[in-house]
This record gives sequence, C-alpha cells and structure tokens, in this order.
Amino acid sequence: MQRTDRAAFGISDFYEAVGGDLDEVIDRLEDLDMVKENLLDFSEDTAYAELTENLRKNDSKDAFRAAHTLKGICYTFGIGRLGDSAAAICEELRRGAFPTGEMTERLTKEYDLVIRAIGRLRDGR
Repeated sequence: MQRTDRAAFGISDFYEAVGGDLDEVIDRLEDLDMVKENLLDFSEDTAYAELTENLRKNDSKDAFRAAHTLKGICYTFGIGRLGDSAAAICEELRRGAFPTGEMTERLTKEYDLVIRAIGRLRDGR
C-alpha cells in the first residue's frame, strides 16, 4: 500500500537537499517557475560530462572551459556546493595543475546528489 500522507518533494526540498539557498535565488532571478524549469533541464547539460571526459584525456584547456561553465550554471541557480567543487577545479586548472582525486571525488559526489534531487523534484517525491 502506498503512503499518501507525505508531502510532495518541492523546490524548497530540492534546495535543502543540495545545500542551496532558495531565498537568494528568488531574490536574484524572481521567476520560480523558470528556476524550476531550468533545474529540471540541468541533467541534460553536458558541462559535467565534458569536464570529466577532458580530465580523463588530460585536456586542461577544455576541462577548464567545462569546469567554468558548470560553475556558472550552478552559481546562477544556487547550487552552491556543486558550484564550489567546480570552482576549485577551475582554479586548479587555471594555475596549471590538474585537480586531485579528492577534488574530483567531491565534484562527482555533489553532482550525483544534485541529479538525484532533480529526479525527486521531477517525480514530486
């Protein structure tokens, strides 16, 4: 038997799950429907895949570009922890070094958390 007494997983739940700041996003972007629509499309963005692939290929230029793109998207939509992880990798690449395993593990952990939370937001549970 399915429980029906639980509230649906909404946008405030999403931001709580990913350590984001919904109030800051609303203050800046004002259009909550647009924010939700863009969050639901986030999993289709290629920046994370491009970043991990370019790191695997030791292509620092394209890895930097992808990290910078991911950082910007995350900060625009208040996904701070993932944005911070991408920013740390961006800075490492900017100074001519490749990110440590710890940095890429943190990025992957935060990315996976965001993707799972987006799935819950999409499903409403």
